[in-house]
Amino acid sequence: MRLAGIIAALLLAGCTGERGPEPARPTRPAGGGPVRRLEPVRPPRPSVPRDDPRSRSLMAVHMTLHRMTVPWGAVSRSEEFWKHVDEQAVDPAAAARLQVNGFRVGIGRADDWPYFRRLLEQHPVERQVESCLRPETAGFMTLEMKLSVDVQTIFDFGPGGVMTGRTYEKCDNLLAVSFQPAPRKIGYVRVALTPVVRSLRTRLVAVGDVEQTEVKFVHPEKYFDLGLTVNVAMDDFLVVAPSPHAAASTSLGRHFLVADAAAERTEQVLIFVPRVYRTPDEAPGRPSTVPAGRGP
Repeated sequence: MRLAGIIAALLLAGCTGERGPEPARPTRPAGGGPVRRLEPVRPPRPSVPRDDPRSRSLMAVHMTLHRMTVPWGAVSRSEEFWKHVDEQAVDPAAAARLQVNGFRVGIGRADDWPYFRRLLEQHPVERQVESCLRPETAGFMTLEMKLSVDVQTIFDFGPGGVMTGRTYEKCDNLLAVSFQPAPRKIGYVRVALTPVVRSLRTRLVAVGDVEQTEVKFVHPEKYFDLGLTVNVAMDDFLVVAPSPHAAASTSLGRHFLVADAAAERTEQVLIFVPRVYRTPDEAPGRPSTVPAGRGP
């Protein structure tokens, strides 16, 4: 009898012990429809830490530029437009210098893209696409803002707030844009813009070392350091437009973002939309997948 009691106690303990995880059961949506089977949750694949320098080598960048032309003041003086742009994302000192030079810059968020899409549908837009397929190098865009300018006088505020001015003859006004994966920030793209005045006249310049000196024709260029470098997240976009200071006839913003046509004065709005690709480790530089973003 004692042995039978012990066996009964063991069987009872086995029935009341903890059970392992039950297999997934089919579930039916509340509104009816086909049965949906729950899948077991799997741990994520190991990834390179955000602060690991190797993370930058896994990224390539695809950049789309929307270049929109609007009537003068439609954006530069529109409080409604700038409510949809995060200007605090730009370094305050750089933002202040950009403002006095006639540029206004900020980050547009993915949730606000429908507003910008409506604007792009209402105004003339040019699109330009470039890619940076080798993560270790930067991608470049050269934007032709004004060509074959006879004469222009530009005053700009450089680092330290020092103002300089000069008259340029027979030249082109360009915007040099570079973009690349932001160091130590996975999913971010570092975008830099620099206004450039390139002379149409050429001059002879000696290049090379003492033993092998060559002479070639070059177009002198003037670069304006505005400190315009911004990290843009994958689902966001960079907005560049004239500031109210572009009304000054000698400001950088006036000469690069404002056009005086015969019928009306217009201004240009630049919207840079970066997309980050992850490249396979065995074949760096070749995009494999595009992350699904909520933005443009």
